[in-house]
Amino acid sequence: MELAIGIVVVAVLGGLTILSYGQHETFRKIALPLYWAALLTLLGLAGEYLGTRTTIRAMRPFVDPDKTTEAQAVAASLVTPWWVMICMLGFIAYLFFLLFLPMILGTHEKR
Repeated sequence: MELAIGIVVVAVLGGLTILSYGQHETFRKIALPLYWAALLTLLGLAGEYLGTRTTIRAMRPFVDPDKTTEAQAVAASLVTPWWVMICMLGFIAYLFFLLFLPMILGTHEKR
């Protein structure tokens, strides 16, 4: 499953790069909705992370002391990994980079 997700991510990033380089005006039209979707996803992931951590902390007094290791294992499986949020930040930065790609390469038209 991880391989399939990796292949899809590489294909999407490659497609966005080609679109930004070849059809920059079209990319500019879809860039803003992509930014909003990525930002809202990042905010949702952060909210889910904070909510899960707060819930786990609030439930600690109710966990039997003999079952602490099992409870910690369950809690670790519920929390969103930190690297997912870092990847979303990287995706937002990459979109920002692609928006200015023609300017960086010197292929943009001056208005």
